[in-house]
Amino acid sequence: MSSIVEQIENEIAQLETGAVKSNTGTIVTIADGVAKLAGLSGVMYNEMIDFGSGVFGLALNLEEDEVGCVILGDYSKLKEGDEAKTTGKLLSVPVGKGLLGRVVDAIGNPIDGKGPVNSTETYPVDQIAPGIIPRKSVDQPLQTKYIERITPAWVSDLSCDDVGHRAWTRSAHRARYGDILL
Repeated sequence: MSSIVEQIENEIAQLETGAVKSNTGTIVTIADGVAKLAGLSGVMYNEMIDFGSGVFGLALNLEEDEVGCVILGDYSKLKEGDEAKTTGKLLSVPVGKGLLGRVVDAIGNPIDGKGPVNSTETYPVDQIAPGIIPRKSVDQPLQTKYIERITPAWVSDLSCDDVGHRAWTRSAHRARYGDILL
């Protein structure tokens, strides 16, 4: 009897406990790859939602009581009442040379049967575009009068529809500018 008590005391002494904060919710409705989730109070816009079994979603429609989520995977595995957890990460995909020649899905999971993608870095899908390269503003106008003199005026009247109707275009030019053709 004392050996059992000692064994239990040893297991209790080795037990590590800690509080883990997780934001979980449940699927209220799901149809055509879009799910409505309840209970995800701390979700961010564009945050990845984990539905378990390798299926992820993207939180897009944030309402007071519900969250609209686009499913990025096989949504036929999911049903109403299933649990969903926030990941704390915005939608990001793997990047690098490991993706060259690979076929991946929307979140970077390989679907070509060649094993996992060798990538250690991920980039967010929705990020601010890089700025325009600073350059000197235009301070000298482009002289076009010489170009205009060597290009027939009626050529500028051509459009995609008029390419086969050159006679009509010349007639239109004569109506506008008289009989002067360059």
